Amino acid sequence: MQAVQDRLGRPFLLENITYYVDPRGGLSEPQFITEVLERSDCGLLLDLNNLALNAINHDFDAQEFLAEIPLERVIQVHLAGNGPGASAGGMLLDSHDAPVGDDVFHLLRVLAERNPPQGVLIERDDRFPDDFQEIMDDLTRARAVLSQEMS
Repeated sequence: MQAVQDRLGRPFLLENITYYVDPRGGLSEPQFITEVLERSDCGLLLDLNNLALNAINHDFDAQEFLAEIPLERVIQVHLAGNGPGASAGGMLLDSHDAPVGDDVFHLLRVLAERNPPQGVLIERDDRFPDDFQEIMDDLTRARAVLSQEMS
């Protein structure tokens, strides 16, 4: 990744993804992310919905995950929600089709207390409300969380 960044003259962001099979490697996910960030000199796009889903699906503590990654590398945060029925085979799926959940806003608050992100994006890929009020409510809530932590 470093070679591509150098060639393009642009920094890259690595995003934490949702995963549905435990890779059972030698490194934990926070260790892997940290290693890639250090070797590539990339920033981190931290998707808090992905983190929340992975924590539920793979039974780990999302706040401990945040404590183990280099938060100073977080450049952007993504917020999203999942509608009812967004599951398969006993796993929650990353559907981005509902308002941002309380668990994701809680993680945003925890993150902002430690290292406020430079940018926040609210993702919505499906089930758009006609009046966009749900999205505006998410925006208002995200702003409130961030302004509370930055004051």
